[in-house]
Amino acid sequence: MSVQKRQSKKIPPIRPELPWSWHRSHDWRSQWEIVLRWHKRVEGARAREDVADFLYAFFQNCYVLRDWLPSDIFPPADVRMFLKKHIEMRLCRDIANMTKHGRLSQSATGSEPSLAREYQPRRRGRFGDDADFVVLSGGDTYDLRDISARCINAWRHFFSQHEVPTSPQQSDTGAR
Repeated sequence: MSVQKRQSKKIPPIRPELPWSWHRSHDWRSQWEIVLRWHKRVEGARAREDVADFLYAFFQNCYVLRDWLPSDIFPPADVRMFLKKHIEMRLCRDIANMTKHGRLSQSATGSEPSLAREYQPRRRGRFGDDADFVVLSGGDTYDLRDISARCINAWRHFFSQHEVPTSPQQSDTGAR
């Protein structure tokens, strides 16, 4: 049940077991680093099962990053506009929700995309075999590894527009 539904029905918030939890010990930058680690795993994966698992985990973590962004730095309206503006972020949302819930109740791309393996002759697939992993959406085919890289680049551009550094070297300047 969402927080909004809890508030409208006067249901008390869920009480945490402890006043502290490991998952809250980090800020949005830690979630961003998780996204980058999953992307690195996607790039290095060769086994078909690893590729699928890492892509699913990447898109789920990439999309959920929005929930970690502090609203005083990243106004919610800016985040919503960013996610709607870029096809890679709309695909990211749909893939994240499809692979988490099994199907979509709402689509950011207009219909439920399909994930598939696309045959590549003479073992020229990007993951060491005869196929690439693709997403079919709106009559177009997108390579999932390309989409994952485009998501990373889109987030980086979004952060730079808000003048927020994303690398440890940049964060030493005091900007947070």
